[in-house]
Amino acid sequence: MNQDFLSNTELFYSDLPVSEDRILSLGYEESKHATKVLRKSVGDEIYVTNGKGSIFRGEILSVEKREVKVKVINELKFKNKLKNYTFLIPNLHNKDRMRFAVEKLIELGFTNIVIYNSSRTLAKGFNRDKWEKVLVAAIKQSLRAYLPEIRFCNKLTKFEGENICVFEQQSEMLITEFIKQIKENKKYTFLLGPEGGLAEDEIKSLSPLAILKLSEYRLRSETAIISVASIIATL
Repeated sequence: MNQDFLSNTELFYSDLPVSEDRILSLGYEESKHATKVLRKSVGDEIYVTNGKGSIFRGEILSVEKREVKVKVINELKFKNKLKNYTFLIPNLHNKDRMRFAVEKLIELGFTNIVIYNSSRTLAKGFNRDKWEKVLVAAIKQSLRAYLPEIRFCNKLTKFEGENICVFEQQSEMLITEFIKQIKENKKYTFLLGPEGGLAEDEIKSLSPLAILKLSEYRLRSETAIISVASIIATL
């Protein structure tokens, strides 16, 4: 089902299960946002996603100090059309650019993201709790029904993925040529390098299916990530 009907509404998130009598609860933060910021009250209609492909339309039953209870009216289910594509992206030193790239991947509908450290990566840390909050905020903002999975790979040479496609400026094959070969039921991993590029031993260790070029020009990592994602999302 198309999600256009949601374009003028606010989407909430809850990982709590729907009860047998079709009652759904919002956690403390979501409840506070609904009642204190958006001024929602008993009887108001709201939409809630569980991050697993469903968006629930419901009516607020009660507003308590730390919880809002919602009576589910109906459930809308969506397909994860991009589930076979994984983006393997560098752990950028600039945190704002890093967050921007991840948010755009989510807005475009990608749900498998791996952040990696390479031999030329300056940023080394990975705060899972922080990223989980970014993911939730991004699906609410972009009205997505799937909460992405985000993983961390501390050493690129240890990464195991299916049909890895590496982007390198020196390649002769453009992505626009390669996408004609993509098969709908196969899984693909798209590896974007850090600002300094990938080391030769890192590329060899991955045994890539293809080495691709995105543009004739050198792009910043986050620009390259968004550009590739935009192309793949239209397949």
